[in-house]
Amino acid sequence: MPSLRFLGILLSSSWINMMIFALEIVLVYRYFSRFLRYGPYALHVLVAVILLVDAVGTIGVCASTWLYLVVDGVDPIKDHLWTMPLLLVATSLSAVLEQTFLIYRFHVLSHARSMTAFLLSLVTFHMIITTWCAVNIALYPVRSRSGTATITFILGASTAALVDLLIPGVLIWQLQKINSSLQSTQCLIRRVSIQAVSSGTLVAFLGVIAMTLFALMRTAFLIFWFPLGRVYGITVLINLLARHRSANVDEIRFPSTDLGHSMDDEPSAETPVASRRPSKSDAEDGLAPIDEFSISTPDLPP
Repeated sequence: MPSLRFLGILLSSSWINMMIFALEIVLVYRYFSRFLRYGPYALHVLVAVILLVDAVGTIGVCASTWLYLVVDGVDPIKDHLWTMPLLLVATSLSAVLEQTFLIYRFHVLSHARSMTAFLLSLVTFHMIITTWCAVNIALYPVRSRSGTATITFILGASTAALVDLLIPGVLIWQLQKINSSLQSTQCLIRRVSIQAVSSGTLVAFLGVIAMTLFALMRTAFLIFWFPLGRVYGITVLINLLARHRSANVDEIRFPSTDLGHSMDDEPSAETPVASRRPSKSDAEDGLAPIDEFSISTPDLPP
């Protein structure tokens, strides 16, 4: 029988998860009420998939709480841990969706193919190692508390946290290359930098705390790990809801060098890449907006 302390932490974690998921539902409603007629169809699909994945993760959290608190006469190792693989996969999918979204935005801004490929390889590694851990727990639940399961979980969580920190880091690095005397451009750069840092550091902070507590065998890691997938989803939604604020920039100049190129290469001239609404000729020349998701119909509803 689990201890009362563990059951209290489990119940508190489920409450926190439900509150954050309720906030996510509100943000999804606001997104569709504002951008359903304006935003790209692919973004609508992304938001719907994020909500579906987080709903599955929330079901896993509620099932874990129900099994431990309500159901009696079952072995917690053999009968309860089916929820652990479900939560692992759901949280990992939420992380992959959020990280891929931010990596794509970084690529649109910088066209840095080498760095984009490196970040995507880390995301793929995280997904593979987490899926392997989930399958191993599902097939061999008795071994789920072995050292191998612990190591793979920590490795996957560490990779996810690393990606969460790298994405805003390389984005800010690229933003610092922009030289402009326009006040609107400087304000946009500051806004995007703050948004990038806040997007990555929060989920990385929660992931590192959960990973550390798990490594120390502290049940309090559930407080940070249960709602982690929902925090990933909210990060994407906040980025999408804030996109219209960046739509009033007249022009931004961005150096066209690739992060994968040598710093000894001859620097190329700055190229205008962002405007209120890019023209067809801009697309043909391979010019990209500072934030592709900020380009939307001017008269958006409040």
